[in-house]
Amino acid sequence: MSLKSILAHVDETPGALIRAELAAKLAARHGGSATALVVSVAPGEPFGPGAEILDGTISAMRAQITARRLEDARSIAARVKTAAGLESDVLQVETDRIIVDVASRMRPADLVVVGPPRENGQMLDEDVLEAALFSSGRPVIVLPHERSGAEVGRTVAIAWKDCREAARAIHEAMPILEAADLVRFVVVHAQEDARYFGAPALARMEAALRARGVKVGDAVIDKQTAHVGEALDRSVGAIGADLLVMGAYGRWRMTERLFGGVTRHVLHESSTPLFLAH
Repeated sequence: MSLKSILAHVDETPGALIRAELAAKLAARHGGSATALVVSVAPGEPFGPGAEILDGTISAMRAQITARRLEDARSIAARVKTAAGLESDVLQVETDRIIVDVASRMRPADLVVVGPPRENGQMLDEDVLEAALFSSGRPVIVLPHERSGAEVGRTVAIAWKDCREAARAIHEAMPILEAADLVRFVVVHAQEDARYFGAPALARMEAALRARGVKVGDAVIDKQTAHVGEALDRSVGAIGADLLVMGAYGRWRMTERLFGGVTRHVLHESSTPLFLAH
């Protein structure tokens, strides 16, 4: 695994240029290249009562809106070029193909950078996250906009659970872990039960990372009974991590019901950049 190709989703929101700048910095650090992705959504085809009668008028309006949105996307691309030095890939999609087409465009990248919920553009917010986290097959950094100018990947926390998702996230993050100044595992659970804590498995994973030259510090074990997401935030903040690596559980729209909302909580509430893999 290497980080030779990094793709940052950019739009009109305040955090877009920060995402582009982070992608450029990470690419330079790992000897790769970064590109911006700007998505322009074309209005859907008219339907319903009266659609055929008004077809000509609606089609003309649709063409005007499509052209305006495409011009807006090109303006965003120009701003990104000036501010971060990145070339942009302007993708025009139909409303019913946003997830499919955006995910397809993300797949050639080694890493995708997106914004948190409510920071990916009004029309695209949920769909960009869905495409990146659960459809692209690529690891994703979710960058809170308040992280302007801050380093990412120097002190890294890993949310540990002895499961497939955590192992996948660690593997995908390996180039960042190997370059970090300090990596610490964070375990949050009130029980010592190995099904949840996985102490022997944690020790094996720590040893495996050390064998690869990763600078692994002491693990943080939080046995409090608080909400897991809140306890995770507390532990990550206490060690001063600038990146949290964790598995993404479930599908975005099903996360709250099936997995207790930990993924959803960190996406909405964490002020620490997230490295997520599904």
